[in-house]
Amino acid sequence: MCAVVNVAAEISGPVSVFKGWSIDYKCIPTRAMTLPTAKQLVEGVRHIEEQLEANPGHRVLVHCQDGRTRSAMLILAWYMSRADNEASSPMELVLRIKAQRPSVEVAIAKYPVVEEFRKLWIASTPPRIYRRVKR
Repeated sequence: MCAVVNVAAEISGPVSVFKGWSIDYKCIPTRAMTLPTAKQLVEGVRHIEEQLEANPGHRVLVHCQDGRTRSAMLILAWYMSRADNEASSPMELVLRIKAQRPSVEVAIAKYPVVEEFRKLWIASTPPRIYRRVKR
């Protein structure tokens, strides 16, 4: 693992431990019972991509309190940002996530922030910059 992305405002995590183990830590503070904004999702996706690009073969752990909505929303956004998923609907991608983490709420695929993220990502990302990270 090369990085941890915390999507929960109520959890700070053992930042000093991560630092001692050379694990990058980023917090995208999102309160319980709310969703990250489209801007926060873009920030999180960019951070994940930067970490994966800088540390080939490593993983990024994304978490929140329960792992059902906030972290799942960031993972959905990351999947949506990847060129190899352009033809997949948000629901197809959420079902792929749910196959790995059964507690994920599939309803997140229908939240307006998903479309807001898609539009913001396209507007803020040069064509074809989103890329497949080889693993």
